[in-house]
Amino acid sequence: MSKNNSEVSKKHKSYKEFDAKSAQKQIKSQVKVDNLTNAILIELEELNKQINDLKSLDDDKTKITTYLHDNKSKYLYSSNQLVELLNITTSMKCWISMIEIIGPRLVDPSEGQLQLCDKFRFADDKQKVEDILKAR
Repeated sequence: MSKNNSEVSKKHKSYKEFDAKSAQKQIKSQVKVDNLTNAILIELEELNKQINDLKSLDDDKTKITTYLHDNKSKYLYSSNQLVELLNITTSMKCWISMIEIIGPRLVDPSEGQLQLCDKFRFADDKQKVEDILKAR
């Protein structure tokens, strides 16, 4: 009987270890890595152009995320600049997508974490933002 208990205990322990390792692998595979070679901090004029272009996309998440993917490559952003980009829409799903795209390009992710998390009401959304910024 104790042999069975120890076998069950071993299996249970290895299941927990596997589960944690599996979760870590899954998180790492979801983290996007950007090539920041030669990237520069976006200037106010270019940021304003991006904001105006994004406003013209009628709050469409797909159009907004596609635009950001296509236009982010040579720029780094501050957390304040990301908040300015987020302010073009009221969609929390869109905000999460925008943070996923721009988050890896933030020059000050830890300073902006509170400011970005405060935009969200729900703990799950706040946690997603924290995870994105910590993965940077």
